[in-house]
Amino acid sequence: MLALLWSTLSIWAEARWPLSVAQAAILLAGVALAAHLAARAERLQVSAPLLLAAAGAAWLFLLCASGRTVYAFESWTALAEWLVVLALVFLGTHLFADEARRERLLEAYLWFAVAVAAVALVQFYAPNGKVFWLFAYRYLDVLGPFPNRNNFAAFLELAVPIAFWRGLTKPELRGLYLGAAAALVGAVVASGSRAGAAIVLAETLLLFSIAYSRGGLPRQTLARMAAWTLLAGGVAVAVAGWELLWRRLQAGDWMVYRRQIWASTLEMIAARPLTGFGPGTFQTVYPAFARFDVGLVVNHAHNDWLELAAEAGLPFGLLAAAMALWSVRPAIRSIWGLGVLAVFAHAFVDYPLARLGVAGWVWLFVGVLAAYSGKRCGPISP
Repeated sequence: MLALLWSTLSIWAEARWPLSVAQAAILLAGVALAAHLAARAERLQVSAPLLLAAAGAAWLFLLCASGRTVYAFESWTALAEWLVVLALVFLGTHLFADEARRERLLEAYLWFAVAVAAVALVQFYAPNGKVFWLFAYRYLDVLGPFPNRNNFAAFLELAVPIAFWRGLTKPELRGLYLGAAAALVGAVVASGSRAGAAIVLAETLLLFSIAYSRGGLPRQTLARMAAWTLLAGGVAVAVAGWELLWRRLQAGDWMVYRRQIWASTLEMIAARPLTGFGPGTFQTVYPAFARFDVGLVVNHAHNDWLELAAEAGLPFGLLAAAMALWSVRPAIRSIWGLGVLAVFAHAFVDYPLARLGVAGWVWLFVGVLAAYSGKRCGPISP
């Protein structure tokens, strides 16, 4: 957990070592847990996402070892990053089957996200060209540790369903948790992320739909909750600010560059559908397929699913997609896990899965969902 906190708080860093520290800590934690289970002769909890993550690691190793990559160093580095994914799914599956421990994790993540959102908004409106007002950075409009508004939005998308779920299951603190959810939605709107704003709105509607279909709440209570959320959300948006989002919504064709990048990425996939050009090689290979040049480096496809397939072939892309599809049922059953689906949806138009500070939490929660998949959401209290 501390490694993921560090990875989020240092996501802005351009130096490699902060990321390497987090990755090393996660891998060591995974190895230590595996050794602990072996020493106590405990049976591994084998789940679908764990098997899929392991198969993905094996596939990437085969690509690297066989030399089917245009940039060996980046490919071996990408393999190490996927081993971190495997470790996170493994840790989530084995450490958070216990309900009390899982509750502490979700509670901690929620308030960590709220704190990051609060700092981000203050910094957004009072910038000094430094991250946390301390560390020099090349952009002025950083959001806490996030230099990318879509990564910031995806990070908060994970927390919004947790806040709603806590409000549904803890009536004595319902106002507090619904207020936290509204504050998170306000921060996403203020960031100017168009996809993020659409996704948190969809999350909110879906959450209330699930609560209604599950029963347990009188209609009057549900209506009061919806009214309170709408009021608190409106206040949060008004305080946080909506002007940037409104300007970006009016800014012509939103997808003009993305469509061209996606078309080039599809050409990359068609050129090497089975093996791709090698894990981690998108930025290296993309210029050969580029359809436009605005003088900027295209380091990602702005669609994680296409990028994975272009780099490591359709088999690997399908393995990753299978992990996302597996998550649908337990995420809906849990309610709090809907944030995982939200980030997977966001990955169709951006790259939240490329940054450990966001993706690490997603894969950890996939593991937690694997531990939780045999259960149902706690009772919704009137």
